[in-house]
Amino acid sequence: ASSKFSDSSGNLNADGSDANNSVTLTVDTLRPTISISSDVASLKAGETASLSFSLSESSTNFAADDLSISGGTVSNFSGSGSSYSATFTPSADSTTNGVISVASSKFSDSSGNLNADGSDANNSVTLTVDTLRPTIFSAETNSDGTKLVLTYDEILSANTASKPDFSVTCDGVKNPVKSVVVSGCDVTLTLANIIEKTQIITLTYTDPSISNDTNAIQDLLGNDAVSSSIPYTANNSRIVLGSTSDP
Repeated sequence: ASSKFSDSSGNLNADGSDANNSVTLTVDTLRPTISISSDVASLKAGETASLSFSLSESSTNFAADDLSISGGTVSNFSGSGSSYSATFTPSADSTTNGVISVASSKFSDSSGNLNADGSDANNSVTLTVDTLRPTIFSAETNSDGTKLVLTYDEILSANTASKPDFSVTCDGVKNPVKSVVVSGCDVTLTLANIIEKTQIITLTYTDPSISNDTNAIQDLLGNDAVSSSIPYTANNSRIVLGSTSDP
């Protein structure tokens, strides 16, 4: 302003509203932040999550490499400005949570301010993952040779596969499946023909589709059981050819 200082003769400065006696600086010290969300909270085998990334300010250098990812992979990263998206695919045969986050100082706004997120709750998403598919642990006949019991490595859903999804042979000859019953970890097949004591039993189970569905053997979460082929099934039958009683 005027009259703030003087020269050697005592004359006070006269500046008033001169254009050159003032400097205006544009200031932007506001650091951008990010919020991450997912369309689902949990994933099983064959499923993916759609991720959304919302920035508080537009950025031209936010990229897939800025993401910290565990328990799976991210693909289809796209977007611009303040809105981005990606797809998360969980690791196969895993119960490790999927975690996607963005640390501080990974991207900047148009003024060059780096993002400040740190341990904010909304800059990280954790997804519950179970992509473990049930697998046959053991297979054996009952003592009277009428049933074949398959024991899986986890508790199964009450849903059951159709009879044609199972193939049982006795000494190389097909033994048709009459019924399929699921209980706990066990799948019990009732067979059309009695299994005899010395016969070699083979079993094949084929998942009826490539995706998870209730027409298959499934765990409680809905993961389809793995297609399996067992060349030698434990034969506990006590039935001897031509006999209807124990030997």
